[in-house]
Amino acid sequence: MFERYSEKARRVIFFARYECSHYGSPVIESEHLLLGLLCETRLLQHLLKSGPRAIDVLPRAIDVLRKEIEKQIVVRPRIPTDSNIPLSSGCTRVLQFAAEESERQSHGYVEPEHLLLGLLLDDQCLGTRVLQAHEVTLSSVREEITRQAEVQKSERQWCCTDFQARCVRSSKKEEGLAIVFVFSSKAGTPFHLEYRRPASPSDPIPTNGIKVQFCPWCGCDLAEWYKFGLPESEPAATEQS
Repeated sequence: MFERYSEKARRVIFFARYECSHYGSPVIESEHLLLGLLCETRLLQHLLKSGPRAIDVLPRAIDVLRKEIEKQIVVRPRIPTDSNIPLSSGCTRVLQFAAEESERQSHGYVEPEHLLLGLLLDDQCLGTRVLQAHEVTLSSVREEITRQAEVQKSERQWCCTDFQARCVRSSKKEEGLAIVFVFSSKAGTPFHLEYRRPASPSDPIPTNGIKVQFCPWCGCDLAEWYKFGLPESEPAATEQS
């Protein structure tokens, strides 16, 4: 069920599973998800730091929220971390809300910010009540997402000079590989990258290609880095899928 999760969102689930094991819970609950989000969501860290009940970010924020959670749950002996630990019905509902938020925003992946919105959309769960006690609300998260998006759009840069110089020209070929094509995706991802392998240098580029998730030179997650589009200083050739 996590195929559409970004690497950061998957790490949130990993940390939530660890917290579940730490408290000896038989299922992953919303409070475990909240603690996992704190490790991966700078947006949440910023809101907790700047809110009316301001607390420093990691590690103090985790300690503060952990103590508040522990007052409201049954702490059992620690159990081994098991990848098969199931989600509670409440946590499953949160993940469904997160997927809907990703779709609504036309994103190709579920990101930690979507998980945070999904959590706040379910006001029945403990994780949401803890956040609301610190005045982290659905509206404040949406406002912060919009603010950060505007900042990132104004500060867009290439992930590395190699990508800028070697990957944005669709006609260039290198070491027997046709260069990367950049195009908008109907699934919502800003673009996909593909190396297309011609049988010989004179053959046309085939329609099937190999999708590349990470930059071959600097290793960054391309969908994450360019989620607001490419820098406008040197527009790339685009192709609608």
